[in-house]
This record gives sequence, C-alpha cells and structure tokens, in this order.
Amino acid sequence: MLPTEVSMPASARREAGQIVATLRVSDPAALAAIERGDVTGVSIGYRVTKWQDSSDATGQRVRTATARELVEASLVAIPADPQALIRSAPLPQDVTTAPDAATLETRAAIRSIATTAGLDSAWADSQIDSGADVTAARSAAFEAMTQRSAAPIRTATMGAASDDPAAIQARQVEALSARMMGTAPTDAARPFMQMGLADYARDALTRSGTVGVAMMGREELLQRAMHTVSDFPDLLTGAGNRVLADAYRRAESPLKQLAPQRTAADFRPLSTLEVGNFTKLEKVTEAGEIKALSTAEAKEGYSIETFGGIFSLSRKAIINDDLGAFARWGEMTGQAAAETEAGQLLALLTTKAGAGVTR
Repeated sequence: MLPTEVSMPASARREAGQIVATLRVSDPAALAAIERGDVTGVSIGYRVTKWQDSSDATGQRVRTATARELVEASLVAIPADPQALIRSAPLPQDVTTAPDAATLETRAAIRSIATTAGLDSAWADSQIDSGADVTAARSAAFEAMTQRSAAPIRTATMGAASDDPAAIQARQVEALSARMMGTAPTDAARPFMQMGLADYARDALTRSGTVGVAMMGREELLQRAMHTVSDFPDLLTGAGNRVLADAYRRAESPLKQLAPQRTAADFRPLSTLEVGNFTKLEKVTEAGEIKALSTAEAKEGYSIETFGGIFSLSRKAIINDDLGAFARWGEMTGQAAAETEAGQLLALLTTKAGAGVTR
C-alpha cells in the first residue's frame, strides 16, 4: 500500500522521549484502511532548523541537529520506526465518517481549485471546513490570487556561495558521491550528507517551484523528480560519474605508461610514421668525413573505436534508497572500462611483438 498523506498535526508534543500528535484524516478510504488494520504506522518528514558544531576524537568536524521542524506526516503499512504506530480514539456518535458522493466531489473540486491557483492544502482545508461550495471556493481563490498579485515584489542578489543553483548542485553531487564511496566531504557539502534520494528529489522539486511537494509520497516524489526536472537526474549522473571515475583510476593498467597518447578529430582511419633505431656510429676519418646514419621507417595505421555498456537502477532500488546498489554498479563499470582498455593495449603490444616491431 502506498503512503497516504494526512494534514499537519492539530497538536504535537514530546512525551517520554516520543513525539505524540493528533492527526486529522479526511480521506474516507484512509479511515477505512485504519479501521481494517491495513494501515497501522506513521512516517514523518522534517527539516533541521538548528545545528551544533563540535569535533570528534580525531579532530574531524561534527554537525549535530539540535532542533527540527515537522513538515509532513504519512500513514503507512510498515513504518521505518516500528514504534511509530497509530493510537485511534473512538469517534463521537454524531460524526459522519463516510461523506456522500456529492460531498466528496465538492471537496475534490475545491482541492483542484487550490492547485490551479497555486494555493496550499491548508487553504483548501479551511474552505472545506467552513462548508464552502465550489462557487464560494472559486471566489475565495480569486481574492487570494488578487491579494498575492498586489503584494510588493522583493528582489535579492543571488550569492554564489549559498543560493546559486549550480553551487548547490555541485555540493549535493559531492555529498552523494562521498556517501557512496565512503570518503569525507568538504565542509560545504557536509550538510547534505544525511539526505536520501527522496530528500534530494523533494529539494529539486521545491527549488523548481513545483506545487504540492509537501503532500507527495516517496514514490511520487521520485517519479516527478526523474521526469519533470533536470536537477535530480543530473545529480544521479554526476555522482555516478564520480564513482565510476574513481574506480577507473584505481584499476588503471600500468600498460598505459608504454602507450603514447594522440588525439583524433573523428573516427576515420589515421596513420603515423614509425621511425626505427639508428645504426651504430662510425669512426670519423682523419679527413673529417662523417658517414650518414640510416634508419628503418614503417607506416602504422590506427582508428578510434567506441566501447560502452548500459545498466539500469531499478525502481525498487531507487524507492528503497539503495545507494549501495548504485555505487556497486558505478564501481563495476569503472573497473570494466579499465580492464577493457588494458585488454586492447595488451592485444596491440602482443601483435607488434609477434611482428617483430621495435620502438
């Protein structure tokens, strides 16, 4: 069963080391799932609002989250924390738990109006709670849009150190690749080290201006981020390339030191003149005569070839945030590239040795 989003807690408090909250669920299908026992757990999303810096025994910088802010809650069949369970209270007898079809249609229309107008779910909830019909909701949405348009526009200068999208992307690529390779990130990338794939997807959608991100479940977040914005696929590509390049460098063959590198503009066959060794030097005569040296010349041909492969990271691995599988594919691909290159060099050297060619 996919996660079911619920509205933000009406009240929340800490109690004996736990977070206890009262949630309001307006979806009849979700309520029925709770009553049947199909949904018994809760998953929450939060953002860190305050960090505390310290150092560990080795002198490495450590950042500890000391304050958090809840941003969403989801009903799930299997919670990540086995203690995050629902404690349902009996409903009063005068509460109707199954709205009729007309009411459900009105609620859906109001939420659609909110989405079209760029208004959040709290606005839609307030319209539904007040008993507004579709006409009244349209009028209220138009008024809200008018007030928003009349608000003064604030401008700010983007700083490359903090708000520059390219700088943020580079730090996220570094953090994600550092997690996969087990290396230490720079201080600039360290705040992103605890983010999972769903967190990166949520951030990419939020920075792109996508509406309704807070109400999306994990699977919808990942699907939308993969197909509607470029930042998230670019993040995976950049991190994967770093893992691949690192594995390639570690597996590089020493044979490369024997092969000079040349560049070519295209894939057409090329040739180069190979010059053999000079003959021995002759003694200079008393008349000062110096004999000319001779050498053998040979024409060598070569051309560029392309080698490659492709792999797919499964939908299940992405949803499960399996960075280990992603890293293993990158490492194996980098090693395969180095081994393929070494095989080509060895075959070339073996062919030349069999033909009696010396350099």
